[in-house]
Formats: sequence, C-alpha cells, structure tokens
Amino acid sequence: ASDLSPSAVRHRFAHALEPADRLLEMLTPFPSGLLRLWLAAPGGHVVFTHRPTAYRPEPQLYHREMLEGVCFVALSDLMQDQEAVLLALTSLLDHLMGGGASSGGPYFSDGHGVTPALAEAAGRFVRIHDLGYGHDELGVHSARDYFAHTLRLYLRDERRLNVLDPQVQRLYRHTLMSEAFWEREDALSFTF
Repeated sequence: ASDLSPSAVRHRFAHALEPADRLLEMLTPFPSGLLRLWLAAPGGHVVFTHRPTAYRPEPQLYHREMLEGVCFVALSDLMQDQEAVLLALTSLLDHLMGGGASSGGPYFSDGHGVTPALAEAAGRFVRIHDLGYGHDELGVHSARDYFAHTLRLYLRDERRLNVLDPQVQRLYRHTLMSEAFWEREDALSFTF
C-alpha cells in the first residue's frame, strides 16, 4: 500500500508499522471484550491500501486468499481523514457483532447479534432507530448508516450524541461501549 500511495503520504510515516500503530490508537476507546470478539471472528480484516477507505462485506481477494468482511483503510486517510476510517471501522463492527463479519451474514443494526446479549441490544437499537431521532441531522437513511454515524459520534462527541438521540447514547454506554457488558459475555468462548 505504501509503494502505491502518493509520495507525500509515504514520507509522512516514520516507519513501516506506523499505519498499524495509528489504527491501534483509534481502537483504544473500544472495550477489550469487543476487540476479543473481533479477534475470534473468521471475518473482519483490515487491509491498508492506496485506494479509498471502505468496508466491503463480500469476499475480497487479497494476496491469493479470499477474505470476508474487509475494512480497506487508505493510508492517506490515516493522516488526513480519520473520520472516514472510523466510519468504515464502525461498519465492520456492525457486521461483526451481527454475524461475525461473514459474507452474507446479518448486521447488528438490522437487529441481529452473535450472542443473546448482543441480539437483545440489537433489538433495542432497531426500536431506537425506528423513532427517527437524528436522521436528518446526520444525513442518514438506513439503520446501518445510523449505527456507523452514531457510534462514531459517541466516540468523538458523546455529549452531542446525547442531545441528538439520548436513547442510543445510553444504549452504547451500557452495552457496546461498556467493559461491564463485555465482561458478562464470555469472549473466549465466541464461536462462529
């Protein structure tokens, strides 16, 4: 990815692992249990690239291997537009929590969860989304977009999210973004 990126991008990174370091820094707000779920899942890959940042749920050929649930992260976005990276990552997490980020698998924002507790939280999310709070302000038209944008907003400006949609803010605080919620989930026994 570095070789194919513009020289201005290549020279901004001090070493080859700096993109990974920056991505890991972006993941620090997430509860460790959610990250353990991600680690246990068969899908949910991150690939650094020179192409636009995007989440692709369908199988992707990468170095002669088919990967499911791939978050492509443009190196230039790690430097200039981390919001694009964060939206792609939240889309991956939506698919991960709903169906293990497997191709054709369900999404959390559509009311599915890979564990009973996640399924219950997903059902609550669907009911909250259906109320329509914040849709116009965020410019979203689907539950998946609403999830990505509200979770991003939770991470960036939780107070604003609380004004926009206090119910989804509380849902995230007490479930997805709560270490206590994930401690109740036995992340080591996740099976997909």
